[in-house]
Amino acid sequence: MKFIGSKNIRRAFREKFLLPIVVMSAILFTNSNNNFLISNSFADNFSVKCEYTTRSGKRIIVDDYNQVPRIYRGEARCIKVDNSELVSASNIDLKRQEANDVVNTSLGKVNLKLSKNIKSLLVKNPQRVISNSMNTVSRIINQEGFSEKLSNMNQEWNIVFMGENIPNNQVPSYLITNCHPGWMVPPSDIYIATYRIYKGCSGEGERVDPEKELEHVLLHELGHAIEYKLLTARGSRDLKRSEGFATWFAMYASKYSPLLNSSELLSYYKNMAKIAIENSPKSFNFSGSVYDYARSSMYFYTIEQKQGVSGIVRLYDLMNMGESFLGSVADMLNTSEVKIESKLIW
Repeated sequence: MKFIGSKNIRRAFREKFLLPIVVMSAILFTNSNNNFLISNSFADNFSVKCEYTTRSGKRIIVDDYNQVPRIYRGEARCIKVDNSELVSASNIDLKRQEANDVVNTSLGKVNLKLSKNIKSLLVKNPQRVISNSMNTVSRIINQEGFSEKLSNMNQEWNIVFMGENIPNNQVPSYLITNCHPGWMVPPSDIYIATYRIYKGCSGEGERVDPEKELEHVLLHELGHAIEYKLLTARGSRDLKRSEGFATWFAMYASKYSPLLNSSELLSYYKNMAKIAIENSPKSFNFSGSVYDYARSSMYFYTIEQKQGVSGIVRLYDLMNMGESFLGSVADMLNTSEVKIESKLIW
């Protein structure tokens, strides 16, 4: 971990900001008690966090120095966080509680590793849900629009279902101490914190529909894998883009899933996006709330509604040519960046 700035600044920034913000999080769904389940869904080897204070005194945290407005860059403080301590999904050691399986799917072989102490949580084995999720994604990417860009999605996957006690010597502490039911490392590693899906953060919640919850998590994580293939130009990480795409993709994929209610899911995210716009109509700083994810997903939803999935592919073509995310969205919607949200479909 490398801090930028004086010793006092480093200490203050570490104590006040690092622990609560270091993890990207996405709200995927709620359980029967409407308690949000949060997913850290895209873990890179390194992440960057920059903090600055506006003239009005508001503290803003962004994920790249280039996202800091120019007038505040002189006072911005940034940290570089090394995420490399996360052990690959195939190498995580669940000790004597480990069971292994192979699931053959339409997207390739899945090497599955499960903690045996999750058996009581699962109404049906997760192999069925994994196969269904992969088959759902396969149907989507083989349709016109996606097929040409995603012809290489067939690959070997590694998915690990961890038990109640996530191995703290193999998983970074910031993933353990926050409520994350799943995260992924591209191109093909997916991690599932099983108890958090079925029992909530405290482990004492009511059991929700296990197949439905797991399907939603997997579709979101598979959305990140798809975006990784679409975005061939590896620029700075943009959470509006990456989490917006994965949230939209889970909504879109739900139309093809026998387990999920597509209209219910779309209505939920639309309502959250509307609240986000009402609360902050003139600015959008991504902070990792359910409202942020919903609001970001509407960029993709609008393009898909107007131009189909081929429009989504063209959006990534623009970014691969060097255009910024919001600049590409503006081009696709035939507007300027400042007027994008007036063009969104709710």
